Amino acid sequence: GHRAEDKDPALKALLISYINQGLTQSAMTENLKEAGIVNGKGKAYNKQQVQRFVSRIKLEIKGAS
Repeated sequence: GHRAEDKDPALKALLISYINQGLTQSAMTENLKEAGIVNGKGKAYNKQQVQRFVSRIKLEIKGAS
């Protein structure tokens, strides 16, 4: 698909590790910013984007189990 977390396996792996650590979405957004991880437009991810990624990843995890 055209989703950032599908195009970028490293981003997805990082988000999964954040989910497993129980981080809030705000903390995840901050961590991505601090790590210098940016979206396709070269900008930092915002909380809404992170929220969408996390929702989709959690659905995938649920679907896989």
